[in-house]
Amino acid sequence: MAWRDLDLYLENDRTTETEFFELGGRLASLLRPTNMRFRDTRATPVEGLPPGMYWGVYMDRGIEDAWKIDIWALDSEQSKRLIDFQDDLAKRVTAAARLTILRIKSQVWRDPEYRHSFTALEIYRAVLDHGIENVDGFREYLKARGLLP
Repeated sequence: MAWRDLDLYLENDRTTETEFFELGGRLASLLRPTNMRFRDTRATPVEGLPPGMYWGVYMDRGIEDAWKIDIWALDSEQSKRLIDFQDDLAKRVTAAARLTILRIKSQVWRDPEYRHSFTALEIYRAVLDHGIENVDGFREYLKARGLLP
């Protein structure tokens, strides 16, 4: 993790928009975030994101104290898919790979293209599937995939 980030998956096959917005209101009152973003990828699919409702909760209290919380309301099928993916990832990440991933993340997380042209998933793929060992190799990997000019 390059910054404080918490990912939560709410598995519920029948969460309504009204209920999810009520949750958003409660989160805003409790956490007092500086920014919240809603997205519904059930209605408008986005490549690389699961179909569900999403709250991005940003608590920018300075670089040392910033938190981001991602909250997804997903059906049971999507929830299982994400949990299986994370379980598989956990099995594949060795101590050495973890250090490499963290080293790369710590060098790219402020890049303006991070989370726009590429995400942490690309870092995991580069290290685990392609043996990338440093940020220069990662940037070349991104260029080869057409994700960076």
